[in-house]
Amino acid sequence: LDTLSSDGKTFIFLSESLENVPPDFKAKVTYHILNQNEFLWIFELAAPGKELECYSTNHLKRKE
Repeated sequence: LDTLSSDGKTFIFLSESLENVPPDFKAKVTYHILNQNEFLWIFELAAPGKELECYSTNHLKRKE
């Protein structure tokens, strides 16, 4: 865990190491809790020497 927002609704995780990708890649995962039934998940990836870019997003909702 790299960052936790003051309201406790955003968690940011930064990679220490990655499997199945070339060395020196970086990754970041962000969870945004929207309410008790849904959250956003954002995965960012960066090749060596590059900036992080969005690779995948998901908007997850609890089934009613």
